[in-house]
Amino acid sequence: MLVHVEFTLKFNDYLDAQRLHARRGWWPRFDQFMGRMGFPFWGVLLLIFAYIIHGPGVSWLPVLFMSACAVFLLLYPFYIRFKLKRCYTRTRMDTGDCTIEFGEACIRTEGSGTKGEINWSTVRSFSENDKVFLLYLAPAKFIVIPKRACTESELAELRAQFQTNVKPASA
Repeated sequence: MLVHVEFTLKFNDYLDAQRLHARRGWWPRFDQFMGRMGFPFWGVLLLIFAYIIHGPGVSWLPVLFMSACAVFLLLYPFYIRFKLKRCYTRTRMDTGDCTIEFGEACIRTEGSGTKGEINWSTVRSFSENDKVFLLYLAPAKFIVIPKRACTESELAELRAQFQTNVKPASA
């Protein structure tokens, strides 16, 4: 069955895809955890420690250095978001409007100024969460399909097509 999906890729879709992609291995999961919660936690601890050691007879230089490091660690999630936003805007070719048709033989994509066909045999794997599907063409190259652009019946049909047409890579 032919499934036709039209959407405009937004920054939040990009973030959701990056979060899902980061769940593929333990190191990206650890990196994402540290960036979102671990570094800010250490920043709070460092700020508390700087406050505790501050007092008469203590040089202001170590306290100032620890406070600056703590502020950096606290603001690290905002830095990561800024870097992802910059990557998103720098890798964009157009407005993000996309039409994808999932057929029996291939996947047809069309955007402003681009057209393409992808054979199902090229798709190595797929992944999904509650917000996006990812179709992997290579270990770090994927097509993002936001679930917000699909109806419930289209989601069920897409899932069935992915399970049927995407063959796991042989070892």
